[in-house]
Amino acid sequence: MDCLIGSSLPLLASSQSCNLQSLNRLSILADRTETGFTMDCWHCERPAHAVCRFCGRAVCKEHAQTMPFIVDIFTGKDGQQRAVVVADTVWCGVCKPQQDPIILPDL
Repeated sequence: MDCLIGSSLPLLASSQSCNLQSLNRLSILADRTETGFTMDCWHCERPAHAVCRFCGRAVCKEHAQTMPFIVDIFTGKDGQQRAVVVADTVWCGVCKPQQDPIILPDL
């Protein structure tokens, strides 16, 4: 089941996790305006202009940084591993995306 909060900020969640507690946490981060929700920058609490691709933190233009993001990895016709990369993906500067894949033994 999808839980839509406002017109501009969809929150996709199962019916179990889309509850009042999660909505209350979200309301701390976002203020309702006439045009939808506005988010504050993680660093300075001014209005945010982007969201980190890696962790979801909101950042303003002043604190936004960039980092490459791998969209897909595939094997080319020549047998070489290739990647589709977005060079200037928004990064908050706080989270630490891992360079190497991690093993998830319990999945």
